[in-house]
Amino acid sequence: MLRRGLLTSMMALATLRVAQADALPGDPWKIWIKRGNTGEEFRGIYRIDVPGEAPRYHTPTLLKLSEMLRDTNDNAQHAIDPFLFDLLSVVGEYHQWKSPIQINSGYRTARTQSRLANSLPDVPTHSFHNKGQAADIWVDGFSTDRLRDIGRKIQMGGVGYYPRSRFVHVDTGPLRQWVG
Repeated sequence: MLRRGLLTSMMALATLRVAQADALPGDPWKIWIKRGNTGEEFRGIYRIDVPGEAPRYHTPTLLKLSEMLRDTNDNAQHAIDPFLFDLLSVVGEYHQWKSPIQINSGYRTARTQSRLANSLPDVPTHSFHNKGQAADIWVDGFSTDRLRDIGRKIQMGGVGYYPRSRFVHVDTGPLRQWVG
């Protein structure tokens, strides 16, 4: 009986500590994304910055976001680089979150990438999509020219501009740019 009471008290204390940790003041990072082909949408906070500490990513939210950016052709999931969500968050701040960032493509399996490379001239055989480090995006109310310019300005990775297809590729790889 005493053990059960002690265990209950310890669990209550642990719950209180978790609640207090979640309530620490900090700078919240938010994201609003939508997958047009599935209708999935997420709008919320995924990261908190506390001065003097490493960024705190909310693991359940990262898992949800990674699921949204899955390869919808093969229904395969892969962990998405949290820095990609940081990049998308910065893009969203540029248009003051007036609408979600539309995701055309996130993670791609090698099979999906190979199919695309065989059918489209601008698609490479290997891509940062295969590593969970890239997304093809567009935003309502923003021209692809403007979106490309934002991607270049923030300098957080690669930026591919596809004006005929009306999307911009962003990734967390080295700084580079191209037109497809």
